[in-house]
Amino acid sequence: MLKDCNILTAIAMCLLIVVPMQSVTQADVVNYFADTQSGATAINTEAYQTQALSSETTILLWDMLYNSTSSDVLNLVDEFFRDQMHRVIYNRYILTKTELSDLKTFTSHLPKEDFNLYLKSIPIRNMRLFLIQVILNNKTNALKDLDAFRDQLTNNDILMSYLCNVKRSTILNHLNQYQDLIEFNATQVMVEAATTTKNPEFFNALGDLLISKKEKDYDKIINCYLLGNDFQTAASCLGFIQHYSADQRIYICEQAEEYSMAYNICKVAKPDNYMELSRLARLAEETDEAINYFKLDKNVSSLFEAYFIAEQTGNPIKNVILANMPDSTAYRLVNAYSERKNYYKAYEVTSVRLANDKSLIISISSLAANEMLATDPPAFSQAAVLFELGGDYRQAASCYSKANDFSKAITNAEKINPKPYDMLIDLYTEVGNKDKANQYLDSLYIHDPEKSVAYYAKSGKTMDLRTKALGDQQYSIAIQTYGDYQSINEVEKDELMDLYQKAGDKAGLSKLVNQRISDMLESKKSLSLSDFDTLIQYYSVLGNTAKVTEFQNKANARKAAEEKKAAKDRQDAQAVYQLVGGRYVSSRHPSDEVVLYSDGRYSAVVFEFSLNQEISGRYTLNKATTGGIILNTTSSWGAGEMIFNYSGMLTFKIGGFSYLFYKQ
Repeated sequence: MLKDCNILTAIAMCLLIVVPMQSVTQADVVNYFADTQSGATAINTEAYQTQALSSETTILLWDMLYNSTSSDVLNLVDEFFRDQMHRVIYNRYILTKTELSDLKTFTSHLPKEDFNLYLKSIPIRNMRLFLIQVILNNKTNALKDLDAFRDQLTNNDILMSYLCNVKRSTILNHLNQYQDLIEFNATQVMVEAATTTKNPEFFNALGDLLISKKEKDYDKIINCYLLGNDFQTAASCLGFIQHYSADQRIYICEQAEEYSMAYNICKVAKPDNYMELSRLARLAEETDEAINYFKLDKNVSSLFEAYFIAEQTGNPIKNVILANMPDSTAYRLVNAYSERKNYYKAYEVTSVRLANDKSLIISISSLAANEMLATDPPAFSQAAVLFELGGDYRQAASCYSKANDFSKAITNAEKINPKPYDMLIDLYTEVGNKDKANQYLDSLYIHDPEKSVAYYAKSGKTMDLRTKALGDQQYSIAIQTYGDYQSINEVEKDELMDLYQKAGDKAGLSKLVNQRISDMLESKKSLSLSDFDTLIQYYSVLGNTAKVTEFQNKANARKAAEEKKAAKDRQDAQAVYQLVGGRYVSSRHPSDEVVLYSDGRYSAVVFEFSLNQEISGRYTLNKATTGGIILNTTSSWGAGEMIFNYSGMLTFKIGGFSYLFYKQ
């Protein structure tokens, strides 16, 4: 058993000896700046890419992966790390038979045949620390088995993605652990890791490690933070070194947004560079000083920049600068504001310095007004003034109207050519000037009849427009004075049909006629002869000869049927009269009588009935039975019936009463 333990230890030693240590081409960190003086950067970490990761870097990165909180990463690491380590250790054990006392505690209690099973039961953390020690303490020989770990790192997207985004605190924690565990070149490892993963946090972690040392190389520390894009920390370290140039210091401070520090450096290093001083003073929110540097520059173009700074910061000195700048600079300001579509600012400059340039005033004021309305929609009064100044009287009138300044709105509207009759009608109506409104209403009819329709309707003068349009034979306009189909009566529908025909509006006529046909067919259960005549007329207008023929045939059939029925009814009436015609006297009141006689009109027979008054009505045959004849009656008293038996007795029932009469 002891022998097996020693052999296992030898396997682990060999694992770390076989693969050679491959290091980067240089141990130092790459330089952030292109040279020692300028602030120009020349960062190209690709140029420092290692040919192959060293053993130290490989193990460090794997250790970081093992301690990840990502389940995807841990699953990959656990599987690969366990299987690979088992294979390496077992192979070294078989091949070398070398005894390593470090493995005694792992295998002394196991038989040889259970060795592999035992390896699988060992906590990975213990195995990992053991291998780190073996690998990093045996640097004289190569360990070829590490190649599998290197390939897995660089070729697995999940593992590399994690390393590309790992934070500096995690990296620093591992660095500190390794410091206590083994001796290694931290700079070399971090450069390899940073360039391989493209993660600048490795440079920042290296900077944090170096700054924690008792003896600090601030040149290297600052360079690390610059490579890691931690400009704030780099700027905080500038006070500990002297050899960084002023341009480089200013650059670092600007990147760190330490503008006051950058400004102070520039004041000492470049006291005569007014443009640079002004720029940095502005960034440092030293507005007065920024403007003063522009004034010291005594350059006309500097007044341009100075005005912008003063205007943007609300410094009242802008008015002094504007008043004293030459016209050329003022024009430059106007153009600059116009290019930025800040037309109101351009107008302000123009109105103060270039008021004599009327064409510029006209062109810029309307643009300024539109910008004002876009940014502040309720600003109608201010916009109206600008539109009026720019000669855009329509927009001016509209804005004055929205601002309820109707007097100025009318003044501007009257200046428009040609006259905006619609706008003038609205404005004069608003101020209660009906005479002017009616005047422009008639003018609108003359110049734009179509548009006038709505305005006549709004003024309640639709019928006046109809009269005008009919007199002028403006039939299409007259048509528009009628309401929608559902709101007009049958007479107006007839008028419309006539107007559509006169206007030659076949589409309108067709729509109207089809609507009338549809209404008639839907509203009536049965059609009369007059209905047939109307439909024939409608279909004739539409030119639908098939329908004209159809309804002509139906009308003829109806007339024939009615004539036949009428002839029979006349016969029936005469027959009934022969049976029941004559005078009848009440059995109770001889003064009451009924006179039945034929009027010769189809089946109708007139009756007279006197009960203290004379009433009249009609009766028609209902049915004849063996007992007599039942007649329907209709009179001013209502509906009823008369029953005549063949013995000459007549029972009259009407209005809830029943009377008996005998034939005289």
